Amino acid sequence: MAGQPLNILLVEHSSEDATLVQDQLGDRLGQEFSLLRCERLDDALRCIDRQSIDVVLLDLSLPDSSGLATFTGLREKASGMPIVVLTGREDLDLASEVMQNGAQDFLPKAAITGGQLARTIRYAMQRKIWEETLRTREEHLTTIEKTEAIARLSGGLAHSYNNILTAIIGYCELLTPLVANDPTAVRATAAVFDAAQRAAGLARQLMAFCHRQPLRVAPAAIAELIAASEGPLRDALAPSVELVLTLDPAAGNVLADQSRIDEMLLDLAFSARDAMPQGGQVRIGVACRDLRAPLAGTPDAVPPGSYAVLTVSDTRPVVAPDVLAHAFDPSFTTKDHALNAGLGLATVHTSVKQHGGALQADSRVGEGTTVSIWLPRLVDPRPAQDSPGARHASVHGLESILIVEDDPQICAVLGESLSAHGYRILLASAGTEALQILSTAVPAVQLVVTDVDMPGINGYELARRLRQLRPDVRIIFISGHAEQERPAGDPMVSAYLPKPFSALTLANAIRDALKRG
Repeated sequence: MAGQPLNILLVEHSSEDATLVQDQLGDRLGQEFSLLRCERLDDALRCIDRQSIDVVLLDLSLPDSSGLATFTGLREKASGMPIVVLTGREDLDLASEVMQNGAQDFLPKAAITGGQLARTIRYAMQRKIWEETLRTREEHLTTIEKTEAIARLSGGLAHSYNNILTAIIGYCELLTPLVANDPTAVRATAAVFDAAQRAAGLARQLMAFCHRQPLRVAPAAIAELIAASEGPLRDALAPSVELVLTLDPAAGNVLADQSRIDEMLLDLAFSARDAMPQGGQVRIGVACRDLRAPLAGTPDAVPPGSYAVLTVSDTRPVVAPDVLAHAFDPSFTTKDHALNAGLGLATVHTSVKQHGGALQADSRVGEGTTVSIWLPRLVDPRPAQDSPGARHASVHGLESILIVEDDPQICAVLGESLSAHGYRILLASAGTEALQILSTAVPAVQLVVTDVDMPGINGYELARRLRQLRPDVRIIFISGHAEQERPAGDPMVSAYLPKPFSALTLANAIRDALKRG
């Protein structure tokens, strides 16, 4: 407020006391001020509604209110304003009460001097600023702590889901050839498998939300990735919502995790669907755009460069700018039904940032809301690698494999699946048991598939001991915690598989490890 006139509201019934305050202040504040006077509490409340007030000087004895009730009545209306209480009597108990209830200071009128009053006003305003700053920082810290707690909970839940889903997917794969002659059973098994895959997508979303889901990117034509998502997108939208795709192949290639692109599109589609209960239109497009200068926007600015811009537009009611500015904050909530904020949109923003991109959102009356995802284009795209499922013509073998897994269902289903491929399988539920088997097994174990998270000796410690005991053994890590990547530079570690995975994925990883070993 320095350099600007202060608006001081004096709530005082006595004309003499009001004149005294005016005279005492004089030019002692060190800046211009305007003194507005109200004689009654009701008048003061109406004045606060009409005017911008910087500080309130409040007498507690008014014609329509007295004592602490005067202060609390004003504070309800002026909770964000510094209030200095003036009283005609020395009353330490009352002073303590009003200070405890939020007054910035308390001055007996008989003891007021001009300098003291000016200092009190300045200090009251500064103290209010400090209090608001502290409150804002405390709220921000609380939000961070809550978000971190939710992230930890999300990571733990995703780990548990991934373990369960690994068993479900594995048993579905075992059942499929057994029920091949029963069409009803085939459909039921396929439905369970598809549901498990969708649940795995939710687990990945939880991991992405808590920044624990690493990207597995590969060069890809972004227009083709979006086109491949058309079926799930149409299924996600209500029949009353029209889907329109405008995909320009010239958008080119990007480094992308296909599953993340699918999830981003679905999250934005869900947001649009929920915001248009009466129906509407969702338009998804992608095009190439080159920027020579930074592009400002909400929530991200886009630096110069060449981009494939993925846009998702809808015809929902306009979203207020202040709401849109926080829509991608995971802790943000709103009563604005035009926006479906929260985890879904926050996860989209997280995924975009992990892709090295930027996100911008815009909402206009008559045009709806558009979310633009800017992904850096690959000028010289690298050839995409073959998927693990297509790596080997045959995934059968006769080698001895040790599976180390403390979850009995996962241990059993992996053992049965690999036995069906011809391998000799040994099972261990803990690291100590695994070391005993490795020391005595005949024929010798050639490869170990081990979970990372186990009580006692975990997967990493088991691998360390194996280097001394059997340096020729190949190791494949499996884990429900997606952030636990394989140790860099360890020649014994052939692969890392995040749960859930299919039996075919594991079988291909085994053939690849044994071939290289």
